[in-house]
Amino acid sequence: MYGDQETLVAAGDCVHHRPGIVHYLFDYSPDMEYLEIVGPADFKTIDMPAPCAVPVPKGW
Repeated sequence: MYGDQETLVAAGDCVHHRPGIVHYLFDYSPDMEYLEIVGPADFKTIDMPAPCAVPVPKGW
């Protein structure tokens, strides 16, 4: 989720998001792996309430 928009990704996808956007992962497979690259390195994480209800996982 990026803000209140569900964003589907697949193996090999690259996703770039703007600074400050509320985002989170949901409904991912148990064997999912991802690499997160962050810059600059002195960023901070701030816990925020979700911008919308989390969609129900579709199941694998």
